[in-house]
Amino acid sequence: MYKLLLFVIACFLFSCTSKKNNNFEVLNFNPISNYQTERINNKQINLEYTDAIDSGFVVPHIKQINTGVFEFEFDLKNNSEQPQEYYYKIYYQNESYKFSEEDELASENFYGSWENANVGFLKTPVISNDGNLHHIKGSFRIVGNPRNEKKYFGVASRYLQFKEPTEKELNDVILSIKSNTEWYNSVVEKAKTNNNSLNKQLLLDAEWTVQSNRKAGNFNNRWKRNPRVGYYSVMLVVTEKSNVEQLIIPAYIQDICIKNDSTFINPYTFFFKRTDDIKNLEIIKIDSVLKVNANLDLGAGIYIGQQPNKEKILDTSYFNLNCNKGFSLYKKAAFQQFIHNIGDNVILDNIPVIADVSTGNYSIEEYEKNSNVSDKDRIKKLVSTTECPCQTVNSDSIKKEITIFNPGNKNKEFKKEDVGIITRHGLTYGKYRAKVKLTSLLNESQVWNGITNAMWLIYESTEEWNQRRICRNEGFMPSYFSTKADKRVPYISYSEIDFEILKASYRWPITSYIDISKRPKDDPSMKDKIMVTCTNWDMACKDPSDFGVGVHEIGYDNQTFYLHRWDHWYNAVTLKNPQPEKTLFDSDFYYFEIEWKPTEIIWRIGPSKDKMKVVGYMNNSVTSIPNNQMLLIFTQEFHITKWWPEAPFAQDNIPFPAEDIKGYIYDLEIE
Repeated sequence: MYKLLLFVIACFLFSCTSKKNNNFEVLNFNPISNYQTERINNKQINLEYTDAIDSGFVVPHIKQINTGVFEFEFDLKNNSEQPQEYYYKIYYQNESYKFSEEDELASENFYGSWENANVGFLKTPVISNDGNLHHIKGSFRIVGNPRNEKKYFGVASRYLQFKEPTEKELNDVILSIKSNTEWYNSVVEKAKTNNNSLNKQLLLDAEWTVQSNRKAGNFNNRWKRNPRVGYYSVMLVVTEKSNVEQLIIPAYIQDICIKNDSTFINPYTFFFKRTDDIKNLEIIKIDSVLKVNANLDLGAGIYIGQQPNKEKILDTSYFNLNCNKGFSLYKKAAFQQFIHNIGDNVILDNIPVIADVSTGNYSIEEYEKNSNVSDKDRIKKLVSTTECPCQTVNSDSIKKEITIFNPGNKNKEFKKEDVGIITRHGLTYGKYRAKVKLTSLLNESQVWNGITNAMWLIYESTEEWNQRRICRNEGFMPSYFSTKADKRVPYISYSEIDFEILKASYRWPITSYIDISKRPKDDPSMKDKIMVTCTNWDMACKDPSDFGVGVHEIGYDNQTFYLHRWDHWYNAVTLKNPQPEKTLFDSDFYYFEIEWKPTEIIWRIGPSKDKMKVVGYMNNSVTSIPNNQMLLIFTQEFHITKWWPEAPFAQDNIPFPAEDIKGYIYDLEIE
């Protein structure tokens, strides 16, 4: 009786299809019977980070269910004239972040079936036509790369991939080079071209070869296409033998690893569009069976990964138990220190002043006076990054929080140093919500301290497996620093979605406005405001129907947002939203949220989770939404203000910080 009640509820609440002319009946389908058994839908589970750096996320993890799988069950009644076997298969799909099953991009949806994806329909025992219900049980779990796509295969451990080559590995390769005349001669020529000694070039080539060989594995790197957060549906398909063996249900639906004319076909699309003429086929789909969330442990440590500048010997003097490059943190830490790869274009002509702008009494009069320092007295320096990993970041295992800080110039080094942390497990789509107290940006005199507070998503890898969907209209600009002269490309891995909060002008230059009357006035009321800027780096793909240049509008949530792109080959579209600085960064904490969906991006801020307001919006009519795997970064950076025309303060005229400028990350959840 209880099972029958569950089935009635399921069919009432969720989509459920049935064919009355079938020679069998499917009853009492329970898609997950061994987890949170008090409910049939809306079960909640968190991504388990244990071992996920190499295995990818698995749902459920063995820590959550001791068998490591979800069990399902259903009853089958044979209404035919003779006993017979039936065939069944479970499919699952992420429903929160998907394209409609009727969309041509539905094959991009995250769907799967049995973990051994090559297994097709399973066969029931012989079901008697005795009028009784026969109970069928099975299991499945949600894993990354569910279609076993070869582009995601590679080395079994990223730790091995980025670990420094051993002396034996290097010597073995150098011997191989020397024993191969053609290879050796090419290294000799390369040494001349690069102005290196032969021994140094041999070592460089050996290092590259070891790392390349390590990547060339044949292991299913499921982490390269991790399961998505959000709600999952489960679909049970039951049919008779002939539909399977005669391929009335095609091979590429029975085995989701198979392509049809070079394209994967989403089984949800097939079963809800092309099955009316298939006899003896039962489809039961239950929506919102399971909600998957990610709650990152900020106290699990900070891993020190591969450094941008390999020429320098890694300074480990600040390593500690909760921040290092050891194997234990490699396995468990959800974050690593983010070291900016700063180019030579971020050189500042700094005033030779060290002051505590953030909390001191540095006035607007002092700012204006010091801005008149002559060129010859200025300090020309790059914005720097830490030379001592773990010095400026800390993970507190008791408080479960992370502290970052831009170091003060206590020893008169005259440096402005960026700081940040980055997540280590890539995801595609999600609602990223962070509870933070990043540094205050304006002091009591409303003078900017030069910091840009940022929360941003960045592509996980530049390798081919992480490329974005093809840009069909002319292509993407090929790199972050591309110019008009560069040739566009159809594919690229670069993607970025930003929150950047700083002191800037609300308006854009007059040349960006088609209708000058819509250009905001230089309003004095903006004095205590900072700009919450929202940016999508679409790499200037012109596929969107309303791809725009200059200032253009988009409406959402009864608001109008003013988007801006500098020109047709500029890589990003940005909007600016003024907010009171004291509210965002002088309070105990504030929430920042990026909701990244297949067809739109929504930026929100608020004092609590239930009081979030939209401060930015874009959709795929105005910008190309990334569909590759990305990581989340928190930074406090010294941006150069030429990137933000009409900014009231120039970075060059901001003093070097006298004291550490601290920021705190208290919570990060992705749903």
